[in-house]
This record gives sequence, C-alpha cells and structure tokens, in this order.
Amino acid sequence: MGRLRHQLRTTLDLALLVVTHDLSVPRRLGGDLLVLDGRRTAEPGRVDTVLGGPTSPAT
Repeated sequence: MGRLRHQLRTTLDLALLVVTHDLSVPRRLGGDLLVLDGRRTAEPGRVDTVLGGPTSPAT
C-alpha cells in the first residue's frame, strides 16, 4: 500500500482520504490525521503527534 500510495501521490499528484475507526490504520499510513467527534474536529495534526500525545478524549 505504501509504494502504491507514493506512486499515486508523486506521478498523479493525488491525495488519499481514509475513513476508519481503527487508529492503527493511520499509524501505518502516516501523514496527517483529523480526529472527528460527531461532526466536529476534535484533533488535527501529524499522525505521530496526535497519536503520540492525544489531547482530546475522542482520540
């Protein structure tokens, strides 16, 4: 998945939006993360930062 994602991003200038309830998925993918609580933004940031020291109970 990582190699394919890199190819799509670099050759076609594409982004990937992944919607999941499993926080191990964004940890594997890396990049940016946006945690939602209902319809509100609970915690935006880099995956390492957000998951390494969450500041919201939703995370």
